[in-house]
Amino acid sequence: MFKIATDRRIDWNAIRAEYIGGASYGRLAKKYGVCKSTIYAHSKQDDWQKLRADVANETRIKTIQKTAQKAADNATLAADIKRKGLLILSRLFDKYLDVEATERASFDHDDEGNYQRDVLKLRDLTQAYKDLTEDMRGDGAADNDRPVIVDARPEEGDQ
Repeated sequence: MFKIATDRRIDWNAIRAEYIGGASYGRLAKKYGVCKSTIYAHSKQDDWQKLRADVANETRIKTIQKTAQKAADNATLAADIKRKGLLILSRLFDKYLDVEATERASFDHDDEGNYQRDVLKLRDLTQAYKDLTEDMRGDGAADNDRPVIVDARPEEGDQ
């Protein structure tokens, strides 16, 4: 049941602010003890509906701007991570090639299993490097959803 406003003053600024903020006529009527029709009459007279729509539109615009800024920040962060990953892979690749050239010169044919495992590691590293460079150039548009996974855990004998 609604309270009837008798001897107290009605805070129309508070009612207006809450209505513009999204409160319903019914909720305001119950809270302030004023008939919904009275609140509706005030809202029509002072064009609260337009103010409410303007505030809602401004809120939507701000939300879109924040979302766009966050997406741009995330894209920048992703690009930085890709650049750093590419730099790390490039250094690892160069280091691995140097070690590979040195060890290949003194390759012991009895160690064929370790050599094959090293070749597989080199292929994985080469593919990760290729994927990352294509992604950085934008050539791998279809591969953007596929993550590049590099297993950085040492092999049993590498510890």
